[in-house]
Amino acid sequence: LTKIAVVLVLDISASLGGDFQKVKQFAKQFTQIVAQNTSDTGSGALHSKVGIVAFSTIISQIIPLSPNSPQLSAFIDSLHQGQFTALYDGMVTGIGMLTDPTLQADGRALVTFTDGTDNSSIISSTTYGSFFTGLASIILLSSPKSQNPQVRKNKDKITIPKPITKQKLSRTS
Repeated sequence: LTKIAVVLVLDISASLGGDFQKVKQFAKQFTQIVAQNTSDTGSGALHSKVGIVAFSTIISQIIPLSPNSPQLSAFIDSLHQGQFTALYDGMVTGIGMLTDPTLQADGRALVTFTDGTDNSSIISSTTYGSFFTGLASIILLSSPKSQNPQVRKNKDKITIPKPITKQKLSRTS
């Protein structure tokens, strides 16, 4: 596959401590590796796109899917730590980016860098529990070679959540 879409969901919470710089370093390396391994060897054209969702207490920053590795690296460099961990909100936002019907990609992936469990999301595991449980079924179904009827059956039970916007994530005091 050379035309892939990947969303990095990056935990930028305070609990990372000194590992925050490592997360930034690995995220930048990841975007560069994706770009290097999915470019057209003849023309050098990039066929992959990487997007980023950065979360701590809330979804603090989103960068849309882009083939521009230097722009992604600059975005990652600009990230600052927040307090808590809104893991579910971050994952649902990333999945929403990947399920955009206008996105043209042969493969799609969600990669999450986190050190812990959710303690700040507006959505809850009970709200999206069946979705997170069934995520493996969706991944298996995305392969055209998947002929497993049990996997196809499970897909019918899973509802893809709508993307979370900053407006939806606003908290009122």
